[in-house]
Amino acid sequence: MDNVLPGSISNIRTIYCTNDQILTVQTVNGSYKEFPPFAFDYIFSSDMKIATVKSMNNTDAVYASLVQKGKLTGKIDQAYLDNLKYGIRYWDGKEWRKEWSMVRH
Repeated sequence: MDNVLPGSISNIRTIYCTNDQILTVQTVNGSYKEFPPFAFDYIFSSDMKIATVKSMNNTDAVYASLVQKGKLTGKIDQAYLDNLKYGIRYWDGKEWRKEWSMVRH
């Protein structure tokens, strides 16, 4: 979505623990004036392995509006969310990796 909105930048708004086993990182984009802010929740286990990605209701509406305007195709479905999930990269202390890793001291 950021790629089709000129000047659009997503940022991490919040990082919070829903319990001692789950960490949620919420990215929000509120920089584009034509649309209200939209967000995704990236949900991690306590050892920082990605569990799932969820879109907020407003995000689905903004996406549908972009589809209607011909800027995007498709919809936010499980395949779209899985693409975001599997696009996460982990820093191992030397380089970014697709596979889960930790920084070794």
